[in-house]
Amino acid sequence: TKLVYKENTHINLFLTAIDTWKLNKIFGNGIKSFRKDCEKIIKSQFKYSIDYYTLSKKKNRVCSSHPHNYYLEILTETGFIGLCFLVLFFLTLIKFIFRFFSGYKNKINEDSLILLAALISLIVELFPLRSSGSFFSTQSATYITFILSIIMSYKRSYIN
Repeated sequence: TKLVYKENTHINLFLTAIDTWKLNKIFGNGIKSFRKDCEKIIKSQFKYSIDYYTLSKKKNRVCSSHPHNYYLEILTETGFIGLCFLVLFFLTLIKFIFRFFSGYKNKINEDSLILLAALISLIVELFPLRSSGSFFSTQSATYITFILSIIMSYKRSYIN
């Protein structure tokens, strides 16, 4: 039997995203800039080669419209600053959720179940090691915004 090597294009996209992030680590390269920066990197690595796309596959780099991972997309497009803001926002949400559920010890009601379902949905959607759509332009962002609005509405009612 012959062993057939199958490329994992998502890993190649993740490697390419790290390369594009290195272009501007602090502030990122701009929203929806991944496809342009990816082409620049591949062309600059192989500027003397006629078939640089074939050579890029040998270097485990692939271009796409986005890196297919929320965190890598935010890191490459908004930089370390944008990723820090996002992490700070989610840490604030986690702090609220822990406070909310610590106030509901031994009390299971409709509010706590809805908030728990929203939290589980958000964790599944934002799991860092999964492949995802573009954060800035797909229905995934709409879904995340919807779940976050549910959580934030419970935060507002909990504070009042």
